Amino acid sequence: MLPAERHEYQNNKFYQLYSGNVFEIDNFNGNRCEQLLKSFHPDIIVYGAYRILRKNIIDIPNIGILSAHPGLLPKYRGVDVIPWAIYHGDPLGVSIHFIDEKIDTGDVVAQRLIKVTKGDTFDTLMDQADKLAGELMCEVLVKYISAETIEVIPQFQLKNEGKQFYRMPSKLRRKAEKKLIEISGSCTAIPAPPHYPMLKHEKPLAKNVGPEYSFDHKISQDM
Repeated sequence: MLPAERHEYQNNKFYQLYSGNVFEIDNFNGNRCEQLLKSFHPDIIVYGAYRILRKNIIDIPNIGILSAHPGLLPKYRGVDVIPWAIYHGDPLGVSIHFIDEKIDTGDVVAQRLIKVTKGDTFDTLMDQADKLAGELMCEVLVKYISAETIEVIPQFQLKNEGKQFYRMPSKLRRKAEKKLIEISGSCTAIPAPPHYPMLKHEKPLAKNVGPEYSFDHKISQDM
């Protein structure tokens, strides 16, 4: 489903090849969107927008709604998380998580670190995050389809481990850019992220998705 103001899909080869049904909607939380989604009886929905979804939409799929985030949750929620992580000297990565009614606080099902290489900028790192997020999302979906065990971080138990970040002020962004130049120029390694304890995940599963989740979380590294 796409916002009604977006028409580029009509001439986009990707949609023509892989999307048999494309619907335009005015409101992701509106009644038309809700009724369309319910008519599909979905197990999982993949959400690629940034608007906050309401409970009437979140509760539709049997398992939940998955989204990709360009930061390592739970520490980096919100926006501009790549420059914020560089500014604080923390590792970069992407997270695949379930959506809840708040911002980036749903259970995390997969994470992967982003490698900083010589000459990287915030733009190249964001491009890398987008590509990595797409690949990781596909891996998670394949695991669900194959009824494999999924590793989970229930963030509601780790709410004090992170914070929500907002748009970075230009003055701090310039400082973060200088730090990035220092890191990417020398390829200095960023410290590894902390290990978070795993906790029981209570989300109900559809019958064709496997019996349970495992709770031994590891962040995979493409370094």
